[in-house]
Amino acid sequence: MISILVSDIHLGSPHSNAEEFIKFLNELPAEAGLIINGDVVDHWHRDLEGISLQALERLKAESYKRKVIWVRGNHDSKYKLEDPAKIEFADSYHIGKRLYIAHGHNFDNVMPPHKGFIIFFKMLHNLRIKLFGAESVHVAHYAKKYPRLYAVLTRHVIKKAIRYAKQNGYDAITCGHTHFVEDKTIDGIRYINTGAWTEPPICYIQVTDTKIELVEVKET
Repeated sequence: MISILVSDIHLGSPHSNAEEFIKFLNELPAEAGLIINGDVVDHWHRDLEGISLQALERLKAESYKRKVIWVRGNHDSKYKLEDPAKIEFADSYHIGKRLYIAHGHNFDNVMPPHKGFIIFFKMLHNLRIKLFGAESVHVAHYAKKYPRLYAVLTRHVIKKAIRYAKQNGYDAITCGHTHFVEDKTIDGIRYINTGAWTEPPICYIQVTDTKIELVEVKET
C-alpha cells in the first residue's frame, strides 16, 4: 500500500499553484491513497472559483477512485463541503506507529498570541506590493526573508511535535502549517514538514511498506 501526503494547498489564494496540483493528482499511482494535511482551502467562508474550484472538484472525484483523507488545518477547520463525495475528514491521522500526521497549528503557540503583529506584517507586505511594485508572493514567502524571526515559529512547532510523537510512541511525525520544508531527526524522532503549494519548493511524502520519503514536485 502506498500513501501520498501533501499539505497547504490553499485553494482560493492567488498564490496557490492549483494547476500544478491538478497535474499532480493526474499522476498519482492508481493504488495510492491520498492524505492532505490541512489548509486545502485558504478561506473557509469564501466560495471557490476558476482553477481553484476545478482543483477541488478534481479532489472530490479522486475520492471515488482511492481513499482520500482530509486532515483539517487552521484555515479549513470550519470549511463545509456541500457534497464531500467520499472524502474522509479527520483532525489528525496516523499510519500505524510509523507516522503521525497533524497539520501543526495545534503545536503552534507563537502565532495565535501575536495576531496583531501578523496582521500588521501582512498589511506591510500588501503595501509593498501596491505602492512600490514589490513581487506579489505569499506572505510566508516574504517572511522567510527574515530567517531568525521565521525560525521562532518553525523551532516551536518542531519542538512540540517531536515531544508529542515521543510521548505517544510514534517513529515519525509530519506537519504542514509553517510553509517550511524540513526533514530532520531529533531525539530519535523523524520530523518532516511538507511546506506549501503557495511557494517553492513544493513537496510531498510517499509512504510505502518499507520507506517514508520526502519528494520534491518538479513543476512543468
